[in-house]
Amino acid sequence: MPQTRRSMMTAVIAAFASLALTLGTALAAELLGTIKSVDADAKKIVVTEKGTDKDVDVTVKDDTEYVNPKGKTVKDGIAKLKKGMEVKVEHEKGTASKVTIEKYAAKKKAAE
Repeated sequence: MPQTRRSMMTAVIAAFASLALTLGTALAAELLGTIKSVDADAKKIVVTEKGTDKDVDVTVKDDTEYVNPKGKTVKDGIAKLKKGMEVKVEHEKGTASKVTIEKYAAKKKAAE
């Protein structure tokens, strides 16, 4: 009998822990769009939201994580961001925790 009670408590604790983790990640908003501008000195990017064409100002911090299209973390990521890149930004109240580069900006062809 004690073993069953212990198993039940373990299951309840595990359920609460997974619920807490799910809620924590659900609180962060997700923004999909195209970079309109990058100001590395001010640590700000402007992203044009996909579907609404609304410009959204996003602040990045020193601990903001940057991920390239291959899923690898990039160092000094704000320096890698360029106008025209398609990105996914995970943020809370306009402050980014993670910026994922979905697609690099199309390269302009040289005039012939």
